[in-house]
Amino acid sequence: MIWLNNTNARPAGTYVETVSLAGSNWDVYKGWIDAGSGKGWNVFSFVRKSNTNSALFNIKNFTDYMIYTKKWMSNAKFVSSVEFGTEIFGGSGSININKWNVNVQ
Repeated sequence: MIWLNNTNARPAGTYVETVSLAGSNWDVYKGWIDAGSGKGWNVFSFVRKSNTNSALFNIKNFTDYMIYTKKWMSNAKFVSSVEFGTEIFGGSGSININKWNVNVQ
């Protein structure tokens, strides 16, 4: 997960370190999502140190960090989908997202 804006939510897992990637500083978290019956998956979260409503970066910067710096995943893995949005964790209000895109090269 790549968090551009954090307002009181906390990512799953444990804080690992702060890194500089894609022109910004990010707090890195590593955790495990338990799906029950011994099943689940790793979750890696990059929380931007300063909130923004707009960003342009290459996701490869983040996957390279996980593969080559931390050895958390194999370089045989690949990005199979990209999702964008928010996770509602409490409160009320509205969300207005008016523009986003993904350029696959």
